[in-house]
Amino acid sequence: MKNDLRFQKTHSAIRAAFRTLMAKKDYDKITVKALCELAKINRKTFYLHYHTLDDMITELEYEIAENILTALREAPEKITSFEVGEICKVMNEALGVNYELQMKVLGSAKHRHLIEEAQARVFDAFMPELMRITQMAASDLKVMGHGISNGINSLYRMNYQQNLGLSKDEIANLADKFVSFQQCSSETPQ
Repeated sequence: MKNDLRFQKTHSAIRAAFRTLMAKKDYDKITVKALCELAKINRKTFYLHYHTLDDMITELEYEIAENILTALREAPEKITSFEVGEICKVMNEALGVNYELQMKVLGSAKHRHLIEEAQARVFDAFMPELMRITQMAASDLKVMGHGISNGINSLYRMNYQQNLGLSKDEIANLADKFVSFQQCSSETPQ
C-alpha cells in the first residue's frame, strides 16, 4: 500500500499541510481537523497514515536531525578541525531549506530531545576520528562537544525566539568568537 502512488501523494499532501500549519501556529494549537481540511482529506485517511499528530512532529524532528547529520558527514574535515564557525556553516546549509520551520522546531524547549539525539548521533559518527586527532578520552570529548553544541544551539534559538535578525553567517562568526573567548578566559591566570 505504501508503494501505491495515491498513498504517496496523499502522504505528501498531509506532510505539506502539517508544515504549513507549523509555520503558522504552535504545534500544540494544531488539530487533526485543521490538518485534514488543509490537506483536503478525511480523518480516516489521516489515521491510515499516522496514529497521532505526535507521529508527524517526530517524523519532522527526525528529518531535521538527519539533514544536519548528513551535511556534517559530507564535510568531516569541518568537525575534526574543531572550527566552530565552519561547523555552523555546514549546519546553515542543512538548515537552509525551510529555515523558519526548522528554527521553530529546534527553538522549542518541548523538542529539546531532538537536539540531544542529533548531538548523540554526531558524536557517535565522529568520536573515533576525534579521539584519534585529540588523544582525548571519549568522556572528555563528549562533555566538550555538548558544551559547544549547546552554545551553538543557544545562538540559533536566541536569534529565532528574540527575533535578533542575525544572518546565519553572523551566527557562525559569533560561535567562533564565543569559543575563542572561552579559550582565552580558560588560559588567563586567576
